[in-house]
Amino acid sequence: SKIKILMEEEAIQKFFLKHRVSFFPNCKTLNLKRVDHSAVRLDGSLKIFIKYFVEIEFPNKKDQRLLYGIRRFGGALRNEIRVLNYFWDNVGSADRYSVNRPLYFFSKQKLILYEELPGITLNEKIKTLSSKKIFPLLEPIADLIARFHIIGTEAPFKIKNSFQKECEKSTFFLKDFFVFFPARKKEISALFKKIFF
Repeated sequence: SKIKILMEEEAIQKFFLKHRVSFFPNCKTLNLKRVDHSAVRLDGSLKIFIKYFVEIEFPNKKDQRLLYGIRRFGGALRNEIRVLNYFWDNVGSADRYSVNRPLYFFSKQKLILYEELPGITLNEKIKTLSSKKIFPLLEPIADLIARFHIIGTEAPFKIKNSFQKECEKSTFFLKDFFVFFPARKKEISALFKKIFF
């Protein structure tokens, strides 16, 4: 399959060597250490994650990074990388925002390559919290997403019906969340309203 190519270590190592300076200026070498992958199915739609663990050598140090290849549902669109680049260029360096740096769009596979964000992932953070503390943690995240929607309206291009499509997709997530957290419908609905309304 097309996605399988992006999990073959030899092929992706060649790709990283070809693009290493574009991704990481002043990089001397970029070595792929490991490839992992996972998938999640939500309401019949499949989302694929490919993790590339890489070691980068700069003139004065070595660094390890995690890069993500993400294919959303029916596949990422070229317009999506355009939007991500816009957010990165306009708010990526602001202290109050955390934006993944988009690196590349694989047009045949409809997959976007991102750089990891520093820090603990939300998944890991939630594992250490009680259920009472999880929702207060998600509120500022919902607020952040809502702000991104506002910033996006100021972009010099327009993605037709993108906001409406995101709203429709989120209803699938709501159904799944209600199944797993039946007692938290009120809080989940409040987060949904914060993001979209």
